[in-house]
This record gives sequence, structure tokens and C-alpha cells, in this order.
Amino acid sequence: MMFRFAIALIFVAAALGGAYFAGHRAGVDAERADWQAAQLAQDVKDKAVVSKVRGLEQELYALQAGTEKDRTDALATLADDYRRLAIGVSSRPRRPELSSTAEAVANVAGSTGATGAALYAEDGAFLAGEAARADTLRVSLRSCYDQYGDALRTVNAATP
Repeated sequence: MMFRFAIALIFVAAALGGAYFAGHRAGVDAERADWQAAQLAQDVKDKAVVSKVRGLEQELYALQAGTEKDRTDALATLADDYRRLAIGVSSRPRRPELSSTAEAVANVAGSTGATGAALYAEDGAFLAGEAARADTLRVSLRSCYDQYGDALRTVNAATP
């Protein structure tokens, strides 16, 4: 009798163990399927976000190219203006050689104002160069501000 009871107990234990492991395997499979479904949904969201960001990136590149073209055109215009100004200034009289400090002070004291009528070629070339350099910096700074403003408006328009 004890033998039958032991065999029955072994069968019951085997059945319970098999049921446990089958249930465990089914639970693991269900969790894996849920995780894969969640991962797939996240991948779809990520692709949508990446697509949106790529679109914004292309839009920013287009805006930057337009701003860069405007800057290049403005710098070319400034270079032409500087060349014309340098040619005009080169026709001014050269600065005379002063033999003493007294002559230099007399020449400065005898000047009639700041009209540019007595501007020497060297001084005019220096001032034209400084003006061109300042204009180049001004145009570059304006281009930088424009690019920043374009980027800010584009990003702000895209975010909720």
C-alpha cells in the first residue's frame, strides 16, 4: 500500500512540477511578448521623433544657407566699396616730410577742421581699411544674430 502511495505521490509531484514549469515558461513568454511589443511601440515613437528632428535639421540648414548667401553678398559689396574708396584715397596728396616737431605742431595748429579736405593718402588708406574691417565685423555679427534667430524660431515652433 505504501508503495502505491509513494508512486501516486511521485506522479502528483511530477504533474505539479510540470504544471509549474509550464506556467513559468508561459509567463516568461508572455512577459517577453509584452516587452517586445512595448519595445516596438517605443521604436515607432523614436523613429517619428528622429524624422521630425531630421526635418528641423534640414530646415535649419536651408535657413543657414540663405543667411550665409546674404552675408557673402554683403561682404562682396563691402569689398567693392573698399576698393573704390582705396582708389579714391590714393589720389590724395602724400604726407610731406616734416623736418622738425615745430613744423608738425604748426601744421596741426593751422588745420581748418575735420572736413577731410586736408586728408593725406596714408591717413585715408588707414581709415578706409579700418572702416572696411568694422563693416566686415558688423555684417558677420548681423549674420550670426540672424542665424541664431532663425534657429530659435524654428525650434520654438516645433516644440509644444
